[in-house]
Amino acid sequence: MITTLVIAAAGRGTRMQHLSQDKPKHLVEVRGKPFLHYILESAQKAGFQRVIIVVGYQKEKIQEFIAHSPFEVELVDQEKYVGNKYGTSAVVEVVEHLLAGQAFVSHNGDGLFLPQALQQAMKNDNFFHLFAQPFPVRKGLSEVRLDPQGMMLELVPTTATVSCLTNTGLYTLQPKVFDLVKTVPISVRGEYEITDVFNVLCQQHQVKAHILHDAWIELGRPENIPQVEKFLVKYHYV
Repeated sequence: MITTLVIAAAGRGTRMQHLSQDKPKHLVEVRGKPFLHYILESAQKAGFQRVIIVVGYQKEKIQEFIAHSPFEVELVDQEKYVGNKYGTSAVVEVVEHLLAGQAFVSHNGDGLFLPQALQQAMKNDNFFHLFAQPFPVRKGLSEVRLDPQGMMLELVPTTATVSCLTNTGLYTLQPKVFDLVKTVPISVRGEYEITDVFNVLCQQHQVKAHILHDAWIELGRPENIPQVEKFLVKYHYV
């Protein structure tokens, strides 16, 4: 059983527009509490024993939030360990000194997962795992393609105009990921992306995909807030 969760919270969150001008996007309030509060509440209910948050943009505000919260969390400064290197694979490099040789669960910080979804990610069978959910397509998401046995074939930028199986940003990562992220070239978006690591692993048949059903909600843009509010009410977070 994997008991460590790493949450990415270093980004500026430009897609949140005015809502993240004076704070990290993870502190945008929904129903009276920062979104990060609900993420940590789910992690606590899932049973994680260690939670690490990788911080960067306006990190002092996340530090202040954690100091006055009921959650026990370790904060790690992304810039201290990788400088100006940005992206989802850079987050993995940041925590190598803490987790070398260990499997862990990685959370991209943009979504809220029900505790039972997180518990699925905590199971360790020495494979990499990616969690996907049917979701309306928009630019910036990745479509997950599977073989009939549920092994992941590839991650590709969304091209369809209807709902597809979308990468949620929740992963079970094995220790070899620390070596793999160092081989990832910079993407066309100017970032180092964990999806490129997964495409390498797919060629080696090392990735299992799990399909979630209404167990994840994304907060990436202001227009997502009403859907997040409904999710919080439906699953008794508020």
